[in-house]
Amino acid sequence: MYEKLSRRSAYARLKDCCPTSGNSSGTICYQVASILNMDTRLISPFRILLIVVSMCCVQAATANTLENQLADHPSPYLALHGQDPLAWQQWDASVLQSARDEDKLIFLSIGYFTCHWCHVMQRESFQDPEVADWVNRHFIPVKIDRELEEALDARMIAFAEEARGRAGWPLNVFLTPEGYPLYAELYLPRDNFLEFIKRLQDLWASNPDGLRELVNREAGAGKIRTVHAWQPDEIDELFKLTVSQALSNADTLNGGFGETLKFPSAPQLAFLIAAYRQSPDDELKDFLITTLDQMASQGLYDHIGGGFFRYTTDPDWQTPHFEKMLYDNAQLASVYLEAATVLTRPDYRDVALETLAFMLRDMQDSSGAHIAALSAVDGNDVEGGYYLWNRDELQEVLDADGYRAVDAAWLGSNATPFEQGYLPLWQAGSDAMFTTGSDASPNRDHLEAARMRLLGVRSSTREVPVDEKLLAGWNGLALSAFARAARDTGDALLREGAQAIQAYLLGKLWDGKRLLRASAGNQALGQSTLGDYAAVAAGLLDYYYLSNSENDLAAAEAVALAAWQAYSSAAGWRYGVDGLLPASSAEGVIMDGALFSPSASLLATSCKLLDEGRASELRSRVVQVAGWDVKAVRLDSFWYASQVAALNGACRDILVGQ
Repeated sequence: MYEKLSRRSAYARLKDCCPTSGNSSGTICYQVASILNMDTRLISPFRILLIVVSMCCVQAATANTLENQLADHPSPYLALHGQDPLAWQQWDASVLQSARDEDKLIFLSIGYFTCHWCHVMQRESFQDPEVADWVNRHFIPVKIDRELEEALDARMIAFAEEARGRAGWPLNVFLTPEGYPLYAELYLPRDNFLEFIKRLQDLWASNPDGLRELVNREAGAGKIRTVHAWQPDEIDELFKLTVSQALSNADTLNGGFGETLKFPSAPQLAFLIAAYRQSPDDELKDFLITTLDQMASQGLYDHIGGGFFRYTTDPDWQTPHFEKMLYDNAQLASVYLEAATVLTRPDYRDVALETLAFMLRDMQDSSGAHIAALSAVDGNDVEGGYYLWNRDELQEVLDADGYRAVDAAWLGSNATPFEQGYLPLWQAGSDAMFTTGSDASPNRDHLEAARMRLLGVRSSTREVPVDEKLLAGWNGLALSAFARAARDTGDALLREGAQAIQAYLLGKLWDGKRLLRASAGNQALGQSTLGDYAAVAAGLLDYYYLSNSENDLAAAEAVALAAWQAYSSAAGWRYGVDGLLPASSAEGVIMDGALFSPSASLLATSCKLLDEGRASELRSRVVQVAGWDVKAVRLDSFWYASQVAALNGACRDILVGQ
């Protein structure tokens, strides 16, 4: 994905402008853009308006001695850039030292393996000799895998959102030699990117002190937060407000949230399902069913192999961005499991189980843990090519009954053609065709036989690149999903899947005191974050509910306590501890994103541990942090749905009985 909308304005139309007041990052963006003679009203990732300006001073380039450090890197994404002519450096203290010694800006380029526009920018710009020569002479270039440096990525995303109103990947951030973010850009075509970096370098050469004055600001890390004592009626009011905000952002016709791109929004859906369980409401039920039906029946879902794609590029859920992420599928499996019970929809359980089956088949590593992602492009570099079929292929592979069933249920006259064929998805009215069972009508037996045939052909004749990293936090989410499904169904295979993940997390990534972020090729990678600890602690606790073993409960407690010690203080939560850049401000509550808020997740897990008679030393800390940033949560509770869920659910008795 090349762009994510600002969390605070995701469901409004994009406003591609840098704020001119209200925050320092926006001011920096505006002033730098103004000096570059860019139109600050229309700064687009695809169109940057650069006006030729005369610079009186141009820095003489120091001799480039850098070499590309990424060849054979264990991260598949970084290894992809190992042959670029651009001299990518790995992120460590030597980068900042080189930048200071040579007084050069740091070019921090962030992406990930399954990011389509990241690969486009690599082909267009990073493999271009002229671009590479300019960057190598004038900047210190660093390539970052966002899935390994999640805290660094989160900080740069926050800077881009504040400065530009939007963010995403590829994310290209320019830092001063001291490590302060100066300017952020997303995808740019080759010519625009080259012109942009030339202008930026000219600006740095002519007035470095002026730019330093803009960005060397106070980090604000020493804030001491006040404590709010929650009352039952306040929690009830906040709970209702969050439901109301969610429904005001809802697309009641197509389901989901927003009017353009459609993301699964697992944290918000999980909250609303819990809300319906507590207070059944027809409007809420209708929205949930519409959303869950559309997500599972249309283009967000892989009807051949199971599992969800990352998002769709349209509001009708028809056209997916074809990458499959472990975190999406783990979270959505849990969402559909819960919805099956709360909404009395057994077919939602089928969706969850199909998703978990996909994860076992296509994402489980030989270690028992699960890999990070499947690429959006196939082995021939065709976006979606692994999942698309033309009619000639279908007729060749399927028998007459199978083709008829597929045509009626998945293709039909209204199917949207892609360049490489059709994506199977449910056609309107197709369900009625399954009621007769006559030879002339497609039935579920024929469709299921056709599906299995297509799955076999796809798996044996097509290739999809994969990101083989084993990430702690994402596997924690998968552990929760498998453990919940095993408890719900009693299925031995699901229990084995949960046990394998638990064994890997405790045996390979947790040493009793510290959690590793990831591994690839038996090599430890990345910097762990609050999100890793929170998801693993939650997963281990869900596994305890399955195993009923005190050892599993103790493991969940140990990981949770380590998270509190490493990432929480009187000033707030830190998403990660990088140690290289100047300290950033701590947050009272971390917003939901594509994943559940790590601070809210850890808060909920800690309350559950207290209910189990564990982690008694956390009681006072839970009460304290649950009262942080109350005004912000009330103002924008839709984006704090996980926090509200924790306050009203796992932590409610502790807070009101304090």
